[in-house]
Amino acid sequence: ADEGMSHLSGLSQLRELSLSQSNLGDVGLSHLETLSQLRRLAIVGTRVSEEAGRRFEQAHPECDVTRSLGR
Repeated sequence: ADEGMSHLSGLSQLRELSLSQSNLGDVGLSHLETLSQLRRLAIVGTRVSEEAGRRFEQAHPECDVTRSLGR
């Protein structure tokens, strides 16, 4: 899944994205860094580490990131 994320980086107007229950990992999440209009991202049940998830949230405070069923 990480390799396929690079094609999403060009979707500059993307506002919502659900990648829950996928094989997304830290590398794949890094490809989403350029999505400045992203407002909702669901990554529940992925391989994204806590550190990478926090780093993405800090870099994108306007994006509501759901990393677990409780948040």
